[in-house]
Amino acid sequence: MKEKRKYPLGGMICRHHTVRETPEGYEAVLRSLWASLPENAVLSLEGGGTCVVLSPGQENFGPGPDFLGAKLRMGRKVKEGDVAIHCRVSDFIRHRHVSDPAYEHVILQAAKLNDLKSAPPRQMAKLPILLLDEEKLRLLREEKEETVSEKKRPCGPVPENPEIVPPPSPPCPPSGSSPRKKHTEEKKKVCAAAPCLAGLTETEQKRFFLSAAKDRMNEKAEKVLRKLISSGTEEAFKEELFLFAGYPGNKEAFSALFVTFSHYPAEARKNNFRGILWGESGLLPDPASTDLSGESASLAKELWTQFWACRSGSKRNPVWSRSGALFGNTPERRLAMLCLLLEKLSFDPLPFLAEKLCREGAELFLENMERSLELRDPFWECRSSFFSPADGRKRTLFSPSRRITFLTDVLVPALLAYARLNKDPLLLRGTEKLFLLLPSPEENAQIRQAAHLWYEGAVLPDSSAVFQGWLHIYRNYCKRLSHDCGSCVLADPAPGK
Repeated sequence: MKEKRKYPLGGMICRHHTVRETPEGYEAVLRSLWASLPENAVLSLEGGGTCVVLSPGQENFGPGPDFLGAKLRMGRKVKEGDVAIHCRVSDFIRHRHVSDPAYEHVILQAAKLNDLKSAPPRQMAKLPILLLDEEKLRLLREEKEETVSEKKRPCGPVPENPEIVPPPSPPCPPSGSSPRKKHTEEKKKVCAAAPCLAGLTETEQKRFFLSAAKDRMNEKAEKVLRKLISSGTEEAFKEELFLFAGYPGNKEAFSALFVTFSHYPAEARKNNFRGILWGESGLLPDPASTDLSGESASLAKELWTQFWACRSGSKRNPVWSRSGALFGNTPERRLAMLCLLLEKLSFDPLPFLAEKLCREGAELFLENMERSLELRDPFWECRSSFFSPADGRKRTLFSPSRRITFLTDVLVPALLAYARLNKDPLLLRGTEKLFLLLPSPEENAQIRQAAHLWYEGAVLPDSSAVFQGWLHIYRNYCKRLSHDCGSCVLADPAPGK
């Protein structure tokens, strides 16, 4: 069996290099190109003049410009500020950056295409524009690497010293070929199958996926932010818990259960949430009319007592799916997991968790959260339903991998949304750092398919952030195009297209 390895990466994406479409609305490749520019790279600006990249800046995984604190020399002036990356120059206006205070300190826009060449708008008259040409930038990087390598090579005769054995000289290239050309040809031999990551180094590939993860997290945070504004922090976060419990096959059922649960008085939801949830779910058997024994009968009777004490009538009836559900993902076990989460996180935990993250820092916060989320339920750890016999092999409701998924899919987007709602830069930076610290969960079917498609199964994500980047690329591009790599919209257009 071929051993799967984590990063550093060693393979390329896809199988064909013919490209038929230009990128549409996706900037991860361009951000990766900008971040990998060599020191003191000299680039030509649109409209004349040059730009020397003294420092590309720090990549921004939150809202605002893509790179912060860049240092550029334009003409005789050295400017420090932010850099915005877009597929098209007009995106700066289309995305409403002109009136956004976060973009006040942008000193350069780098883009793939200039679609405003004929009539540049007044709002961008003073903003320098750089067009990112992937091939030129790669050649520039390779020339820089060769120059550094030449400088490190010792010149002149080596002093005789019997204690020092000189290293063997590198073989001379064949006549008529240059070392740089040979290096490029070897690189293409490895990477020619990749329309979107062809030629990127291992570090650049990882940066590409982190940029994709940033987009995925921003999309999730925007959805949560709308809920925070419309429903408040308590209801919005609670709904995210219900949807998390319903993944993958019962989201609609848990959503219906959330609607019903929300109509109960706050006091009843606080004190009798287990009885309400089990009673309204339709998953609770009636101990008077069904043949239950032992612990199952005792628990069912207890939950029915709680439910009947405060029952107000169902608003929506959940329809549960058991198709392909394994032992750990039955509706009953998922509902039991939700009850554990509601008990642990109370009913409005987001303000408390946000303050805790800012006070403790991302590393200590993650350590404490992982410890506090070690949730146990002895009854459901060995059962899949009220009618199943107790299984001797216990399986926890909230495994380490599921805890990582919860932190990634629920807590991080909620904290990002809360930070934006309150315009809290400290919380925003802490949440971004927390996201990058999360380890990778167990791979699912889509990750395995992506690994097979891109790396012949030899590579897997090494962090939760890279894991999310893989999902974003695979779902939005590979899967949507039915794995037709020749139509990949992330790649650069072919010459003349």
